[in-house]
Amino acid sequence: MHSLESVRKTVRRVSDPKIATIVVTGASVLLAFQFYFLRELLAAEFLLALIVLPLLTIVGAVYAIGAMGNWGLHAVAVRVHSQPALRRRGF
Repeated sequence: MHSLESVRKTVRRVSDPKIATIVVTGASVLLAFQFYFLRELLAAEFLLALIVLPLLTIVGAVYAIGAMGNWGLHAVAVRVHSQPALRRRGF
């Protein structure tokens, strides 16, 4: 019951117009800060994406070119090593 009594005391205090004005003003300032910081966070995330996306594109292209080169070298190596066996069979 102690917590219920403290809630009742708080409600009685806020019912005073002066304190109610202070509480509402404080809550509205906190809400405004929340919107401001949310906007700043979204802007920072967007700028980070603008920086990271081109870097990821370059890294992905380099990886793809390297993978294609390895695949091409592997395909050539398979053909080169299979040639003597094919020649022995008369193909």
